[in-house]
Amino acid sequence: MPGFVQFEQWVPVPTEAVFAFFSDPRNLVHLMPPARRCQIDTLVLVPAPSGAPSAAAGTELTVSFRPLPPLPFRTRWIARIEAVQAGRSFEDVQVSGPFRSWRHRHEFEPHHAQAGTVLRDVVAFDPGWGFLGRLLEHWIVAPEVRRTFHHRQQALLGLLAGT
Repeated sequence: MPGFVQFEQWVPVPTEAVFAFFSDPRNLVHLMPPARRCQIDTLVLVPAPSGAPSAAAGTELTVSFRPLPPLPFRTRWIARIEAVQAGRSFEDVQVSGPFRSWRHRHEFEPHHAQAGTVLRDVVAFDPGWGFLGRLLEHWIVAPEVRRTFHHRQQALLGLLAGT
């Protein structure tokens, strides 16, 4: 049975700026916890029709990182952006990597009562490996995913401060 997590955060930054930041794949390394030592190995950027440095559907990104930071080994992850609704959402999927499947939908919603943006991440994943995978998901994978997104939420305000 696939895992599912959802995260939501309000940031006091206009939706256009938040979308622009997240749709530039080069910003991923700034959102990851430093202990993961995430780096971009390759980026095949399909530019958005607007000409901005944002990615359109078909963009593919290969990153390497430490999946369990206390351990020294690294893993590679290839992700592809499959769908984009300019200024509102985009969705990426794992092409190759540590999971049987991974689908991540990024949603950006203007918040009118408080000037800013509600950022929502909806992630469906399957670690694979049957019963062992379900145990790993419960004890290791889901907590690591939550830690990674928690770090991102903490770091995001500082990263967006200049926008």
